[in-house]
Amino acid sequence: ERSIHADTALAFVRETMSVLRPDLRVVVMSATIDRETVSRGLETDAVLTVEAPDFPVATSYRAPAPGRSPEQEVPDAVIDTLRATDGDVLVFLAGAADIRRAEAALSTRIPADVTLTPLHGNLPAGEQDRAFQPDAAGRRKVILSTPIAETSVTIDGVRAVIDPGRRRRPQLDLGRGMSGLVTVNASQAATDQRRGRAGRQAPGMCVRPWPEVDQARRRHDEPPEILTTDLTAFALALAA
Repeated sequence: ERSIHADTALAFVRETMSVLRPDLRVVVMSATIDRETVSRGLETDAVLTVEAPDFPVATSYRAPAPGRSPEQEVPDAVIDTLRATDGDVLVFLAGAADIRRAEAALSTRIPADVTLTPLHGNLPAGEQDRAFQPDAAGRRKVILSTPIAETSVTIDGVRAVIDPGRRRRPQLDLGRGMSGLVTVNASQAATDQRRGRAGRQAPGMCVRPWPEVDQARRRHDEPPEILTTDLTAFALALAA
């Protein structure tokens, strides 16, 4: 993820290497990194690729009904997926509001042996922990998550991923002169990363509620945040 904070930190480390600590060595790691762009920016040809053993993930596409969005197809996709697999289900949604809508739509439809577990950054730590722990009553979990679960973490028991293929991205509104979050299509790299969450511990399945042809139309990588967001806070941080 090319967040403005990570890019700024890397720039400071580079400056430190050139001025104070030439002995430092920096390793930049990512599962979906754009190797050519990053290695060119760091002026290095030292790129090491490690193939991680993943379990196979069967991917299926289901185009939304006319007039419906991929997010609106999520409840039906969850119910069908629960019937098709015996593990937990991880659903990626763009934001907390989408999670609340999905939770409300599913609350009266899921079986008694399944529990809905939201996961997003605004929840208290204890509630976030519920997504990573087995259910106390032994029920299966449907984890309704923002992209917070896209990288870095493995949730035990997940055997299926449902991904409407959307995310929230900071973007500068030139009319208002301010940044705001907009909902956009996730990149191919992001959707592939989400798909891989279903194959971390065993063979799994991934359901994408959009037409298969749309996958090839998505941009390959997420744009670096520094190219799309307001740089005022960034400039103030540098000045400080």
